[in-house]
Amino acid sequence: SRADGSIDLGAVEAATRDAGEALAPKDEYHLVVVKSTVLPGTVEERLVPILEEASGKTEGEGFDVAVNPEFQAQGSAVAGFLNPDKLVFGTDPVADDRALPLLRDLYEPVVEAADGDVPVVETGRREAAMVKYANNVFLASKISLINELGNVCKEFGVDSYEVADAIALDDRIGAKFLRSGVGWGGSCFPKDTDALRAGARSKGYEPELLDAVV
Repeated sequence: SRADGSIDLGAVEAATRDAGEALAPKDEYHLVVVKSTVLPGTVEERLVPILEEASGKTEGEGFDVAVNPEFQAQGSAVAGFLNPDKLVFGTDPVADDRALPLLRDLYEPVVEAADGDVPVVETGRREAAMVKYANNVFLASKISLINELGNVCKEFGVDSYEVADAIALDDRIGAKFLRSGVGWGGSCFPKDTDALRAGARSKGYEPELLDAVV
């Protein structure tokens, strides 16, 4: 993240250039898959031009680009990879007939290991990029809310954990991320919330509810 919370694409762009240089001597078609968390439009506006320049190839001919965000949690990343809540494949519609089969084949062992019980979301690249941000910001919001409710419970002399256990029985709420504590941190929630806020402002929208999350 930059000082203003916006995303710093330096590392992603450097890796993209390396990938483009690796594609340069290749004759066969390749699919470049972006797993880094980037705002919608980044692939089309920033990464594809770098790939084309570094490879000397044109998107849609020598290569295509897909977005495949990850949703692993710290401390359980391996388990999260082997038993994912969902798989998200974001592709350019023009490339669907080539890109989607490659992604399906790549993840087939994971889906089979879970007896096929893994939801697979096939969508556009911009939508896939936003799914990652929406996922993390929603979880951060949930933690922020249960912490605030915990503070209110203290003022009333109420056991916040008993309250959380009860509301968790509502399947619209669920039990995860309902343990009030010191707040949320880690490597993803802060930077992704900040990046989405900054991105919204760059589009002229003031994200007041996102501001309340932090």
